[in-house]
Amino acid sequence: MTQNWEKVNSATSTFNPEITPLILAAHRNNYEILKLLLDRGATIPMPHDVRCGCDECAEAVRRDCLRHSRSRINAFRALSSPSLICLSSVDPILTAFELSLELKRLSYVENEFKVDYKEFKELMKETKSLKTSHQDLQKENRRLTQRIEELERYSRTNSIEIKGVPADGEPLDDEVG
Repeated sequence: MTQNWEKVNSATSTFNPEITPLILAAHRNNYEILKLLLDRGATIPMPHDVRCGCDECAEAVRRDCLRHSRSRINAFRALSSPSLICLSSVDPILTAFELSLELKRLSYVENEFKVDYKEFKELMKETKSLKTSHQDLQKENRRLTQRIEELERYSRTNSIEIKGVPADGEPLDDEVG
């Protein structure tokens, strides 16, 4: 279902009808705009297979073969956005891996767009490293939180002072009057 803000009169618009606001935000990898649009229900459907013979694809190829191909490229460029993958996937690593395999396959099938598909595949590496870095930071944060809690428990049981705060929790005066 098309949202009101997605409806465009293609006869008067200066924008390509295949470039929706979500696709454009994904091309720019704009996290904030992507989040806003996804929260409002915007989606990017997975393009049909390159050899699809359904009525919709057959008609699109008959009308304008190049436009149909560019539409697929624009969709895959958007779907390769690390921010879009992180925001829209339950398992971004698996999604990036599966999309990477599909892009590799397409680079052989649609040889004229091989460079584009390889570029998108490189974005998948960025997605994988972003997710891994985020997970590493979460683990380190949990480890540090546990260590701080251990130190606080130790200080309470041994009546020692941490960072200028005695075990009773009252701050020490810096200056004596």
